[in-house]
Amino acid sequence: MTGLFWDDLTHPFGDPRACDGSEVALPAAIEAGGAMLPQDATDVRYYTHDGKAIVSFVSDQVPDYLVRAGLIPDTDSLFADRDVVKYAMNPGDTELPEGLCGEGLRAPAWSSTPRYGTILVERAPSGAEELRSPARVQVTFRYTDPAS
Repeated sequence: MTGLFWDDLTHPFGDPRACDGSEVALPAAIEAGGAMLPQDATDVRYYTHDGKAIVSFVSDQVPDYLVRAGLIPDTDSLFADRDVVKYAMNPGDTELPEGLCGEGLRAPAWSSTPRYGTILVERAPSGAEELRSPARVQVTFRYTDPAS
C-alpha cells in the first residue's frame, strides 16, 4: 500500500512514464507524431511543457511505427528519404533533451523533421544503414491539452 502512495508522490499525475516538471498527462495509449507507440514499446518516458511533448521509447517495431507515422512510405525506404539525415552525435555519445528523464538516445542516430516535429532514432552501432535492435526513439511534437 505504501508503494502505491509513494508512486503517486514521485511521478507527476501518478504516471511513472511522466518526467518531473511535466505540465500535462499524456493518455495511456500515447500517440506520438500521428501514430500510436508500437505494442512492444518499453522504457516509455515523456515530458510535456509549453504545448510541446517529448516521448522516448524502445522498440523492435520502429520501422513499422515510422511507416504508420507517415515518416517513410514503407520499411524498404528507411534510409532513402531525402529528409532523413545522420544526426550529429559522435558514436557512443548519448543525448537526453532537457526535462526528459530515463535513458538517453545513443549515437549513431538518424534524424528527420516531419510536419509534426522532430524524430530521432538509434542506428546500428556499426554505423551501417540499419537501426539498432531494439532502437530507442525520441519524438518531439506539439500536443493539445485534452482538458482544454
